[in-house]
Amino acid sequence: MRGPEAFEVIIKDARTKELESGNETASNELHEAIRDLSRRPKPDSTGAIQHAMASLECVAREVSGARNANLGDILKRGQVEIPPPLDEAVKKAWGFASEFGRHIREGREPKQSEAQLIVGICASVGHFLLSSESN
Repeated sequence: MRGPEAFEVIIKDARTKELESGNETASNELHEAIRDLSRRPKPDSTGAIQHAMASLECVAREVSGARNANLGDILKRGQVEIPPPLDEAVKKAWGFASEFGRHIREGREPKQSEAQLIVGICASVGHFLLSSESN
């Protein structure tokens, strides 16, 4: 998928950071999210959302050490350091992904632009968490 240059840079940087940090699974999930956005003739928006959140959840589990918790629980417990009020935005993105990616209802498919937004958020937050951990 070719998107705006800033989007492409975010995804590339996030995948590179994940690989450098030994988070190969997270990087692969982010790659799958992009593949889902790139599907033709119709992108798989729900798949992109699922894979992007899986990538972020994988990073959050590693950074927090809570390897059996889901991302929602990690965020609720404050086990990763995301400055407020941005932490609330990530919680809301998790909720959106739950509603439109994991527990989707008949007739409520997310738009490609919404999926791209979630992929960008997950890539950015994952990169942030890994960068914060190394500082």
